Amino acid sequence: MSTESNTEGRTLTELRQMSEAEARTTLTMAEYRKWEALNDKLDEHEQALERWDETREDATDIMLRADVGDLSESVELFGNPVEAYYAPDDPRLRDLSDRLGDAFGVDMDEVAENPESVEDVTTDDLDDDVIGDVKDILADLITVAVVEWDGTEWDNLSDEAQDAIHDLITADPPNGWGVAGAMDAWVEIAVAVEENRDERLERIQKFREPERRGNR
Repeated sequence: MSTESNTEGRTLTELRQMSEAEARTTLTMAEYRKWEALNDKLDEHEQALERWDETREDATDIMLRADVGDLSESVELFGNPVEAYYAPDDPRLRDLSDRLGDAFGVDMDEVAENPESVEDVTTDDLDDDVIGDVKDILADLITVAVVEWDGTEWDNLSDEAQDAIHDLITADPPNGWGVAGAMDAWVEIAVAVEENRDERLERIQKFREPERRGNR
């Protein structure tokens, strides 16, 4: 902060160090107005730096320290609170996606390039002999993405509990989700995870923008 004297003979540092009570009782009206304007500007500057530091901390956490729990997104699947996350380059996800595409008769690489190409594809297009496989694939996709199920980390669930959830997903309604319900659940997870991913990338981009760095 500059220590050059202002027009009233007091330095900016002296004005900044004054409390409001001291400023009111010792400064002239002109000096008080300068004290007030100075503090308003400096407060705004400090708040901007705090916001930038928060963005920098968020970006650093995402790039260097984040674990799956930090990146997961909350969804509710048929009344079951779930934390979900998946990495798009997870080989398990790619294998399951390819198998799902084969069952629906679509090329998943083409779908990635042109999502509109499958807008009219529904579970009604499935042959009866593949429905069982599709339910298993969808259940595997969902459980690969689940980080927590009803407040318990997936890896901490017993094998029996994991199998019970898998059976719930694949069972036909009204006792289970069925193929259409499992597809809806997977779409809920995918939309939530990808929207969360986009928000994180936006925060990282803001952190990298030179105009946000300024003088610190």
